[in-house]
Amino acid sequence: MKAKFLNFRSFHIFALVAGAILFVLVVAIGFTINANGLFFMPDASVTQNSVNVSPEDALSQPDTETSINNVATNILPASETENSLNYIIEEEKLAYDVYAAMYSKWGSKVFSNIQKSETNHQNKVLALLKSKNIADPRSTQPGVFNNQDLQALYDKLIAQGNQSPTEAFKVGVAIEELDIADLKTDISKLDETESDVKIVYESLLSGSQKHLAAFNRQLSR
Repeated sequence: MKAKFLNFRSFHIFALVAGAILFVLVVAIGFTINANGLFFMPDASVTQNSVNVSPEDALSQPDTETSINNVATNILPASETENSLNYIIEEEKLAYDVYAAMYSKWGSKVFSNIQKSETNHQNKVLALLKSKNIADPRSTQPGVFNNQDLQALYDKLIAQGNQSPTEAFKVGVAIEELDIADLKTDISKLDETESDVKIVYESLLSGSQKHLAAFNRQLSR
């Protein structure tokens, strides 16, 4: 009986010692794995300040540079605004030169009256050119234009207007309709910072609409 008790006690002691050794081994292995970086405990400061973004959300996030480059393409760049001013002032000169020629040819006061208004229109655009340090593109000679499209149009309208007073009034209608269309297009493309150009263009637009009505009254008589 005593022998059995001793054997049981020896076994109990052995089990305790083995358990202690196993515990020490597990702890040692744990520290070794952690030291080799196999277990990673995230820094609390990083997890608190990080934003979880799924792959789908990441793809949907706008690229800042791309977004800036895609800002409304309808707005006129600075160079285009300069081109617009150069074209509009020559277009106003075309109206002046044609009306002067038609008044000389037919003597209708509607041409002389609107001709004076066209001088005012040119002066308003010229003030904008000067404020932006843009050279005046106009020729000092009547019927001469730097823009070749306007040059061809002038020659065509003069030929038409010289046929009769009625054709001359039709020429006036054509000029004012062209002015109105061009001004509306350019106004729609102006940047909000170009309020000075917008104010002038809207003034010219209002004047052209009145001129158009005047020529149409002549045709309706």
